[in-house]
Amino acid sequence: MKRPLASFLLPLTEIINVVFKQFIRIFGITFDVYVTQCINVHVTMKRDLAIFLTVCIASMMFGVTSCKRQAPDTPFGRMLGKWKKVKYATDDNRNGIIDKKEIFLVESGVDNEILFRKDSTGVETTNSDPPSSFRWQIVGDASVLVQYTASDTITYSIENVSSGSLTLTTSTQFGLAWYYYIKK
Repeated sequence: MKRPLASFLLPLTEIINVVFKQFIRIFGITFDVYVTQCINVHVTMKRDLAIFLTVCIASMMFGVTSCKRQAPDTPFGRMLGKWKKVKYATDDNRNGIIDKKEIFLVESGVDNEILFRKDSTGVETTNSDPPSSFRWQIVGDASVLVQYTASDTITYSIENVSSGSLTLTTSTQFGLAWYYYIKK
């Protein structure tokens, strides 16, 4: 048996009355006259109910669509994107620490960039060498494993990764190597 539309509207008007009264209580705005008119006059109530529901649905849709989904704040998420190497160093005295005198700026005219893609692939480019493609993955919270297509695999320690800078270190045959990148 179908229930008449009016039987559904009565509980709805009570809900609207409660919502408006809460709105009044919270914001100190008086809608009592308006709410009373909506409840007592059936035609006005249907029109106002339609307007109220339309506004509610529109505001919910706007709220859902206006929120941008951001990558989680993880080392993987922060590593994504293109980075330009601006400084590098090798632990020449082999004391396990990169000293200030061991840090050098990348020479003018040399572009050394590394791109970390979301699909765990990447490419390293230098204007003097052909591009080197690689696969990469975060190991734990503090390392990135880079497997170059040419079968070289390097594990870098992530010293720092933020929205604007990336610092990586790795052990080499010449000692500790240090690389500082800025986000492009």
